Amino acid sequence: MRDRLDNSLHLVPKDVFIIGDVLMDYQYWVDSMPQIGGDTKIIMYNKNSGGSAANTAFALKYLDASCAFCGRIGRDEIGCKIIEQMQSIDLDITCMQYGEYTGYTLTIIDKNGERTMFSFRGSAEEPFEFTKELVAYLEAAKILLISGYLLTNDVQADFILKAIKISKNAGGIIALDPSPNINLVGKSLLEEVLTSIDILLPNKEELQMMGGTSDIDLALEKLLLKTPCIAVKLGSKGSTIAIRRGFRTLSGYEFMYNEKYFSAVKEVSPIDTTGAGDAFNAGFIDSFVKCENHVKWLESGNKLASKVIMKKGAASLYLNK
Repeated sequence: MRDRLDNSLHLVPKDVFIIGDVLMDYQYWVDSMPQIGGDTKIIMYNKNSGGSAANTAFALKYLDASCAFCGRIGRDEIGCKIIEQMQSIDLDITCMQYGEYTGYTLTIIDKNGERTMFSFRGSAEEPFEFTKELVAYLEAAKILLISGYLLTNDVQADFILKAIKISKNAGGIIALDPSPNINLVGKSLLEEVLTSIDILLPNKEELQMMGGTSDIDLALEKLLLKTPCIAVKLGSKGSTIAIRRGFRTLSGYEFMYNEKYFSAVKEVSPIDTTGAGDAFNAGFIDSFVKCENHVKWLESGNKLASKVIMKKGAASLYLNK
């Protein structure tokens, strides 16, 4: 089913298909967060298309990867602006679905580059439809990346499980970025998802929540029994990967032994850490699709994340290429 052209729909599905949130990201820079009931001065303001999954799609296009995105967006002024930005970089949004209001995220960034976020999901909370276009893209993608934010909504979670099944039945590899809200996902649903996917892309806190322990090595050991490849984002320390024996790459290479590798990054003073994890996901996936080795997967993810944190705004690097 790989590399096919769906002639009946005149579609050219892409190597990487991403399903998740697309929002408008409003960013405000301050020296420090005020206490409850307090006030503080806004030093700078910016807005760009955002949403974790959309940021990863932007990043993959920045890397010239073959990528398509599916999300739910409003037919409002904000939604039109986001569509314009996506079209400006030639991102494939054939499968985009529409509602009334576009979601948005309000992000407060302090002088250390740390962020506090408030989100309104809008149309992103509404059910997806299995259109002919969507099914064609699911069947053709080499790798499907799904956002954990969708698992917190029962209807969308059911959609995700069906999407995973369609992609896997067609030979696709499934990756999950769990999201900070993964602790809100029911235990049985999370178990079903983790045993259905091939690659898990958590940060340290998400790994600890899913593994039920603050010990990273123990959490990896527990989760590796469910998901065969886990790459963990460790912020300023870099990233680490654990791979279970038997995991196969797109080239058909099979790991004969359990593997574990840590990739450090050069220490820098970040301007804005927003979207760093999304950039890592993109670099990792781009390297994976190119059939590079697992050391390169981490290095590619770290490299792009290191670029993003030196810009203000998660999508600034990609939209001003």
